[in-house]
Amino acid sequence: MSLANKVTGPVIMGGVALIGAWSAAQTDWSLPAPFTDGASQDALQDAFDARVVIRDWSITAWGIALWLVFGQTSPGAVPGIEGWLFSDEEFLAQPGFETRLESAIARILSVQEQLASQDTPLVIALLPDKARIMADKLRSPRAPVVEARYDYVLTALRRSGIEVLDLRPVLAGAREDAPVYLKTDTHWTPHGARAVAEALAPQIIALTEASTTFVTEATFAEMREGDLMRYLPLGARAADFGFPPEPVEGFATAGGAAGGLGLFGDPPPAGVLVGTSYSADPLWHFDGWLKQATGVDFLNQAEQGGGPFPPMDVLLNAQGADSLAVVVWDVPERYLAQ
Repeated sequence: MSLANKVTGPVIMGGVALIGAWSAAQTDWSLPAPFTDGASQDALQDAFDARVVIRDWSITAWGIALWLVFGQTSPGAVPGIEGWLFSDEEFLAQPGFETRLESAIARILSVQEQLASQDTPLVIALLPDKARIMADKLRSPRAPVVEARYDYVLTALRRSGIEVLDLRPVLAGAREDAPVYLKTDTHWTPHGARAVAEALAPQIIALTEASTTFVTEATFAEMREGDLMRYLPLGARAADFGFPPEPVEGFATAGGAAGGLGLFGDPPPAGVLVGTSYSADPLWHFDGWLKQATGVDFLNQAEQGGGPFPPMDVLLNAQGADSLAVVVWDVPERYLAQ
């Protein structure tokens, strides 16, 4: 670390502390029953935030100081090397890890049984952690129980009769051609999504009789600041510290006409995609890659922010779910012990 950085960090930290102290002095601390319940805590936080001067600057200054002095982010991210960031959810091995993992496996088996009772086949995309595929970008190894998670889940599901593809070699091979994960984001790239879709295609095709032709074309490109940068708010100086926005190419897939689940006279789609933001965010284009690779017209019912189970619960409770040719479910492994 340069002498300038050694000096800059403490100066910024001192400035942030002075701003915080001044803002605290201006805050009305006489709110009823402070710190006794969630509502009063939220009210107190709002009161303090309202008094914070040059708030955006202080957040950025704190992010810079945290990185310069400690080489760390705020809780929520784990820094790797060469500008890589990882979600701390991929590292957590808290008490009860094994119990939660067993519970998640049981839920997956229950979903498979319910869909099987409706003659609807299930294809699971068991998505390995970014930290697993990009292990060479970590500063230090993960806990053994976390490292063993993917094999444990894969083996448990296969022993229960569920055909689950090991996607680790798929993504490891694809990264030799282009990035499969974004450096500062929790998610994969469109290239990673395409590799997984094409790997799952033979299993999906074997379960369906669909033969629609889909064509995918590149339609735009954008620079994206990864979602993990919220834990390292460097502001306009992010690129100076090795965390620039990353280029992402956007795609559109044409052909077919996926409708609803047969409600209100809509024709049911041949398949449904459920899961997490890996599928829900149109930027990754996972549903489009699945359509192109399989010829199956998928309706995307994935949801962002809640993990893999809530959108599957919605599907299982929906009318017409028993009319589907196939359900594809993206299940990131990091959700299976939370």
